[in-house]
Amino acid sequence: TMPVCATSAKDAILHRPSSPATVIHEPDAGVSKTRVSVLIIGGGPHALAALSALHESSFAFGQFTSDNAFQRRVGFKNLQKIGMVGIIDPNEGFCEGWNKRFASLEIEHLRSPALAHPLAFEPMALVNFALREGREGELLAAPFVSSKLADEGFSMQDPRLYSLPSTALFRDFCASLEARLPHEWYRGYATRVAKDGDSGEYMVSYECEGVEHCVVAEAVIFATGPTGPPIVPSPFLPFMGSTMADG
Repeated sequence: TMPVCATSAKDAILHRPSSPATVIHEPDAGVSKTRVSVLIIGGGPHALAALSALHESSFAFGQFTSDNAFQRRVGFKNLQKIGMVGIIDPNEGFCEGWNKRFASLEIEHLRSPALAHPLAFEPMALVNFALREGREGELLAAPFVSSKLADEGFSMQDPRLYSLPSTALFRDFCASLEARLPHEWYRGYATRVAKDGDSGEYMVSYECEGVEHCVVAEAVIFATGPTGPPIVPSPFLPFMGSTMADG
């Protein structure tokens, strides 16, 4: 049974100045219904990487030699560019929860090298961002990382690819991607996904502040990270409080 959606009289849309490519749909009275081409559930680095990949021009042009090859790889029927992409997440922007957790733990540098970032088709993107912003000093040289990756067969075309970016640099780089990659943001928790057997479309229900909304999409991507209860060493369990119960 498909969830019932009634179109609200008016969607309240808030444009955040910091991210002009983003359209945030805030809750409105009743149940709203919106249509997108692709819907991503989750708003962390994985979701940002998925959004970046969907807008990557190689997915729409020269990478594929035929419509059949494109459909097998991407799931869409032709080489046309991906349409509007929607994001469902309880926060107000990409990586908000990620950034808060890093701040609470006072983590100053990522443990992954600068080649690991959401813009997967441009390995130098984070390094180039640091150079453009005059922040090359926030790329921490990590000889052990460089030698280990070299031993595993990774190219050493630029040693800065294997440096460790500061948390602030990575945060600002992700914010720059969010600002330029077109998407619509739906604040809330996804509660149900149903597929229409006739049209093949997906209808996703989400809730924000007790109000139910629906998004209809041709495809749905789950970018929610690991599921299930958190794995915590037993000595630390007493300090987790109610957090474990919510897992």
